[in-house]
Amino acid sequence: MTQISINLSAEDINKSVAEAIVASTLGDSIKKMVDEYVKTIHTGYNNPIKKIVEEVAREYIIQLLDEHRPTIKDEVRKQITNDVADRLITVSIEKFLKSIYV
Repeated sequence: MTQISINLSAEDINKSVAEAIVASTLGDSIKKMVDEYVKTIHTGYNNPIKKIVEEVAREYIIQLLDEHRPTIKDEVRKQITNDVADRLITVSIEKFLKSIYV
């Protein structure tokens, strides 16, 4: 008669038990719970991933604004100067015309 030898380690037993749990109804329940939790994290109001993305985007925007501050400042100054000059000229001409015809 042939002897059969089975050698099981604790790791093999743990793996078999874990696979059995996953394959069982309990495993299905655990999988559903994990899937639901991941779904709420992904789509929920209190989404940590969204917060991380928003923070990284905010930091990047701040960095870009700091890098381009001189250009932005010059452009805004130019636009304000042009706008003020246009208004000053328009008001001056209107006042001059009113003073002539009064």
